[in-house]
Amino acid sequence: MSVIKWIHVNHGDAALAPLFARFASLLAEEGLLILEPQPWASYKKRKLSPEAKRIYESIVIRPDAFPAMILAADFTLVASLAAPELLSAHEHDEQGGGPPGNFKDREILIFQKTRRSQPSVRLMEGLGGYKGGEGAAETGDLSFL
Repeated sequence: MSVIKWIHVNHGDAALAPLFARFASLLAEEGLLILEPQPWASYKKRKLSPEAKRIYESIVIRPDAFPAMILAADFTLVASLAAPELLSAHEHDEQGGGPPGNFKDREILIFQKTRRSQPSVRLMEGLGGYKGGEGAAETGDLSFL
């Protein structure tokens, strides 16, 4: 089971936004997050604990909404690859059009953590942290950071 799917099934919709924000906080600037969203149909399992079954039945957010949530967590989508694009032509032909199972129908999404914008001079002045010289606010001089 995918880690994100496991978290979603066992902790519900409320765990997703904090999870994606945590990814952003752990990655260095311009770091990559590689995601293979599992299709909603794969969430259904025969053997769920009563608690997991209750949570599963309460899920409203579907995996196709994850990219928008990740974008909102300070990421940019840099690539979207279909599984056959990840295989060499030789492997693709040998396996009859794709790898076994439903992997061939999945998409790999690559997100990059966006650069953090520097705090504005006005924000820093408001916090008492700006000690720039005269005219620094007008020129955008942020050398004090």
